[in-house]
Amino acid sequence: MTTAPASLHPNHTPCSPFNTPLSPCWAALLKLATDPYIKSHLKRLFRLASYLNLLPHEVNDETLERLEQEAIAAGITRPTQVARDAAHGWNKMRALYSQWPRQELNAPNHRKFVSIKLEEMPKAFQEDVEKFFNTDIEVDIFEAPTRLIKSRVTINDSTNKIMQLVTRAVELGVSLKSIRRLIDLSLPEISGPILEKLYEDAGQKPHAHSNRLAKLLLRIAKNANEPNKEHIICLERAERKLRVKDKGISKKMWDRLRILLDEENAAKILLLAEDVIAKIDRKSPKMTDAWMVQSALIVSLLLRAPMKEAILASLDIDKHIIKISKNLYLIKISEEETANGLPLEYELTGNALKILKLYLKVYRPLLAQTPTTKLLISRAGRQKPGYELAAQIPKFIEKHTGLKMNIGLFRHFVAVLYIHKNKNDTETLRRILSHVFSETIYTFYQSFIKQHSFDALDRLIQDGYAEFKNA
Repeated sequence: MTTAPASLHPNHTPCSPFNTPLSPCWAALLKLATDPYIKSHLKRLFRLASYLNLLPHEVNDETLERLEQEAIAAGITRPTQVARDAAHGWNKMRALYSQWPRQELNAPNHRKFVSIKLEEMPKAFQEDVEKFFNTDIEVDIFEAPTRLIKSRVTINDSTNKIMQLVTRAVELGVSLKSIRRLIDLSLPEISGPILEKLYEDAGQKPHAHSNRLAKLLLRIAKNANEPNKEHIICLERAERKLRVKDKGISKKMWDRLRILLDEENAAKILLLAEDVIAKIDRKSPKMTDAWMVQSALIVSLLLRAPMKEAILASLDIDKHIIKISKNLYLIKISEEETANGLPLEYELTGNALKILKLYLKVYRPLLAQTPTTKLLISRAGRQKPGYELAAQIPKFIEKHTGLKMNIGLFRHFVAVLYIHKNKNDTETLRRILSHVFSETIYTFYQSFIKQHSFDALDRLIQDGYAEFKNA
């Protein structure tokens, strides 16, 4: 594939080639994409292809790599995701339309995936892994015991991390045949090089993912029949080096939250769903309105049921939405479906329930071209994955309020609003957010709790000064 250097290309702009008009063949192809998210994901790829004078059958994986590079040059956040989304959109359209170019695109992926699978390991190793999740580690009286891992989601994630450790060891020259049992991973000659590599890859700085792998090695070592206490001390020292000390919400997140918590802005978010629904003409339902109602429903749900993105995307009408009475529905998520093994239950009443009923009765049927029980579906009737909802909601919020807010911020937004009204009731907030420990609430929101205490003290001093002055 021969292209002119970017600086010499006639359509080049100092920013990026993404301003290039679509050539006729790409404009015609884009018209086939009726799903607004697929269309938005493909648009940059098509503009780049127009910029490079490529025909549809000439686009390949190299084009995706160029797309990622141009996204980086243009200062676009998550450039790899831009290329991934384009590849996914392309392949979906390829499956839907026979006139779509036949080549399949492979999204660039810089993540390190596990290359050695659990089923490839000896039977004794597999049995050790299974027992590992049913064992509570006994420690001394001054240290809390490690809690049992019960959630299937967490078990799968931890198993994946164990296999990442195995893969790391093999990459560093350890013979796979020498890892016969789970405890072998914690041996000094195996765990030592792994931890050194993790520390080196982290730039010799604290790193959350590397720290989780180090903690896993530490737990495996403590789980031995005859723990090597000297080596455990070394593992603890390595784990502390990788531990991210500033837990809780980042400064960047707090800065965004402070804007949203302004009294006027908070009111915009709290009233957004109802305001949008009030402006829709319900007498003549349109497909274009279905997206608006669905987005309003999601905002309404996240304010009353601040769940994580993956759980939101997985909601099933038959499985998760329970009718108790005409004026009360429940959202129920079983413990097997959550990362920490705690079930979720949220009540839906009032306006949130009205929006849900409106969506189910009038607007969801416009989307459900094929039978499905999934709550949040696309125009083609398929279940929307989390990343699509993550793109949908910020656009919806910014369009109607001018504010920037993503799905992840809803949990913090709800939490801080709750603390503001109920500063001493962290236990209820723990249950709402489904955290295992109450300490997690203080860890995340300690800045706000402290500020709230200072404000209360300031008001107390001012009131006392006023009383003194009037005495």
